[in-house]
Amino acid sequence: MVLYIVIPVLLAQLWRKLLLARGNQALERALQHLHPFSLLALLFTLVLLFAFQGKAIVAHPLIIAMLAVPITIQVVLYLRPGLLANRRMAKHIAWPDISADRRVEFFRAGRGRSHQPVWF
Repeated sequence: MVLYIVIPVLLAQLWRKLLLARGNQALERALQHLHPFSLLALLFTLVLLFAFQGKAIVAHPLIIAMLAVPITIQVVLYLRPGLLANRRMAKHIAWPDISADRRVEFFRAGRGRSHQPVWF
C-alpha cells in the first residue's frame, strides 16, 4: 500500500507545491503537458495490475464477485440518483442533455476532437 499509494501521493503533492511556488501558470502548463499521458498511465496501471494478479483472479473468481457486488450497489445507490437529480435540476453538468442529432455530430467529429463544441 505504501509503495503504490502513499509514496506517489506524497511525491505528487511535493511536485504540486514546487510548481505552485512558481505560480499557477507553471502548474497549468505542467498539467497541460501531462494530460495526454494520464489516460495511458491509468490504462497501463490496470494492465499491470491484472497481469501480475491474473492467476489469483482466475483461481478465486468468488472474490472478484464479492468485490463486484458492492461496487455495483454503490453505483446504483449513489451515482444514479445523483445523475438523475442533476438532470431534473436542468444543470446537465454530469449528464449532458444532447439530442440525437448532436450525438451523431459528436461521433462524426472524432468524439469531440473538433474545434466546435458539440455538447452545448
